[in-house]
Parts: sequence; C-alpha cells; structure tokens
Amino acid sequence: MAIKKTLQTSFGVEANYWKIVRVNESFLGMTTEIYLAGYVNEQSRRDGKQPLEIKTFLVDTIDGTREDYYGKLTESKIETRDTGEVDEEGNPVTEEVETNLFANVELA
Repeated sequence: MAIKKTLQTSFGVEANYWKIVRVNESFLGMTTEIYLAGYVNEQSRRDGKQPLEIKTFLVDTIDGTREDYYGKLTESKIETRDTGEVDEEGNPVTEEVETNLFANVELA
C-alpha cells in the first residue's frame, strides 16, 4: 500500500509514490510519528532505490494496521483562515483551506 501523489522535493525532482517506512508510537504523549518516503515511482522503490525525500507527520495515536495509518495520513484537514480582507460591512473575510498535502489521494 502507498500514496500516489506528485510533489516537488527539495531537490527539484518530483516524487510520485509515497510509502510508510517507519512508525513511532508514543504512548506517554499519545501521538504517532509516521515517516513517508517519496520515490520517483513505484518501480524505483521496488528496485531498492533510495527515497528522494522523507516527510514526517505527527498524528493522534492509533492502535492499528498499516491501512489505518494510511487512512490517518489521507484524512481531510480543513482550516478556516482570515484572508486579511473585509467585506462591504467591515466583517473579516475567511476561506476554508485544505491543510493536508495527502488529503483525498489515490492509494496504491
């Protein structure tokens, strides 16, 4: 199982295939660190190539399977943000923004 999403890495190269490579659970802190490795594509990972980039995500602790972790990583996280503008009545204008890079993506 993996996430298919094209993201630009810090090397300027696109990673299209993201795989969980490590999970650390803190029962004291009730959090889980999930490490996602980004590869050029699935074949690169299968060929044993090094990931282009590793991203770390901190989520609430879940006692589950690899599928549960992928589910947590792909949950939508909408935040309401102030745009810095005001409407004709002087009220602040807000917008809803998806803050999760991997929300609603295709799983492989």
